[in-house]
Amino acid sequence: MEMAIAGAVIGGGAQAFGSVMRGREEARGAQFEKQQYEVAEQQTRTQAAQSEAARRDQLTSSLETIQAIRAGRGTGAFSPTGEAIMTSAIEDTERDIAIERANYATKADLSRRAALMSERKSKTSLLAGYLGAVEAVASGGTKAYSMGTYGRA
Repeated sequence: MEMAIAGAVIGGGAQAFGSVMRGREEARGAQFEKQQYEVAEQQTRTQAAQSEAARRDQLTSSLETIQAIRAGRGTGAFSPTGEAIMTSAIEDTERDIAIERANYATKADLSRRAALMSERKSKTSLLAGYLGAVEAVASGGTKAYSMGTYGRA
């Protein structure tokens, strides 16, 4: 009888320990996920800045080419057609930059939100592990008490 009681207590303790360890490992995994999402967010913001800089360089190059062609043909620097071409090139590029910036911002925001969810998962995993440990100890104690009082589980 004492062996059965001891077994119930030891079993409950082992389950409690396992529950705490599982919760901690799940929390560590979720923290790693969080860090990965934070890195992804920062990389996306860096890509956005690099992409915008490259597009602006391309725009500058295109405008310089247009001006060089116009100068080579002897066209006036401020002719209405020339101004319309320049304005159109600038507006098109600015629109493309704004669209791309919004796409990158959305992607970065998704990574940020995923990081927040992983952080919540980490905290919840720890709590679940501890609650599972309490449950295991209570269950083992109840079994041991029942065996001691009634002679069976």
